[in-house]
Amino acid sequence: MICQQWDNGFRAENNRIRLILTFKNNQLELWGTLSLVKRGETIAPREIFEALMPLGLKGIIDRNNVNRLCTQISKMGKAPEMLLMRSSPPTAGSDGKLNLRVRLPEPGNYNAAEVANVSTGQVIAVAVAPSAGAPGSDLTGNPIPALPGTMLKITLGRGVAWGPGADPEKKVGEIIAKIAGHVVYDRGNQIINVIDHMIIDRDVDIKIGNIDFIGSVEIHGDVWPGIRIRAGKNIKISGNVESAVIEAGGQIEIGGGFSGKDRGSIKAGGNVSLRYLDNGRLECKGDLLVANEIVDSAVAVGGQINICNGVILGGRVMALRGIAVRSIGSPAGVPTVVISGQCYETERKVAVLRQLEVPLRKNLEELRRRLEAAGIDVEMMLNAAPDAKPPVKLRAEEIEMKRRYRVMNERLEDTVAKTAALRAEASSPS
Repeated sequence: MICQQWDNGFRAENNRIRLILTFKNNQLELWGTLSLVKRGETIAPREIFEALMPLGLKGIIDRNNVNRLCTQISKMGKAPEMLLMRSSPPTAGSDGKLNLRVRLPEPGNYNAAEVANVSTGQVIAVAVAPSAGAPGSDLTGNPIPALPGTMLKITLGRGVAWGPGADPEKKVGEIIAKIAGHVVYDRGNQIINVIDHMIIDRDVDIKIGNIDFIGSVEIHGDVWPGIRIRAGKNIKISGNVESAVIEAGGQIEIGGGFSGKDRGSIKAGGNVSLRYLDNGRLECKGDLLVANEIVDSAVAVGGQINICNGVILGGRVMALRGIAVRSIGSPAGVPTVVISGQCYETERKVAVLRQLEVPLRKNLEELRRRLEAAGIDVEMMLNAAPDAKPPVKLRAEEIEMKRRYRVMNERLEDTVAKTAALRAEASSPS
């Protein structure tokens, strides 16, 4: 086989074949055109390999194409130009990317369950550097540099910052939340924020779902039955609420009214304001402002209730700092309980202590009866030191009864003292 350079490639021939080899694609590929010196010859792939090997090219022979070329030329006497060898092209580097560490709602398909709360200092995303890629070479061995990936285009908006060890100039490293809230990522403009205020511009129904948010929630619409809304800060609802559970660490503002239907409730760490409360449960540590009426509801307020232009009709209403209301009850005699000057939190704790106190007193009374039946003076026993010797020898059962009586009596005294302390704390001016 005689091989020599030919135009933009090589020419190889012998007494059976003539092979024209041409570089293409910046010498990354070698294509071949094969012709027969005598028609009817059968050409084996080995003959093509023998023509390619002496060229000293650095690449990979396409054995499938070599076989196809030989088959077609042997059967038909002619064959189209085919790719016979290719080099190792450079590998482009991957672009920088942002790996989110929190789940985000799908664009245009808001679902409250997909809103992830983040806390201050939490890693919300990791910016990954672009890779350099790998260099290549053409068929003659000339190196071809790699194409590095492009740097991530990300802008840090409100409530976020680069974490320790990050490189803001190269856009690489952890991105952390500066405040507690939820992540808002503008994919189009590549801006990431953490905001502590969630705004929903529609009714909250079963499609939106329950809301549990670490910051404040604002709803421009109604809240449907069965929904639960919980916020670490404040809640503001422009419309009405029906048979829902509304809880906030701060204040709650409802532009319409609240209809509990024996299932809904409101609980706030601050003030609550609304137009009316009907057949619901409400508990707040601050003041309660009602525009019209409270009907058949259980209300416990740590501050003052102000319903100057309205009425309280039915239910049980308690406020520590007083109640301002136009009228209470009705001529029909609807049972209405109004309590002012008592703290509902204190009353709740006292009720728990009372549940402990009742069985203690009952058990102590039974033990006293049994001890006295055994001839033991209970008062003398209590005044004596625990390790004092009794005047008469006691049976093991009587000794155990004495021990139990002392323990239960101490528990009762402790319970009574705690109840008195709670009462005193509630009655003292703040």
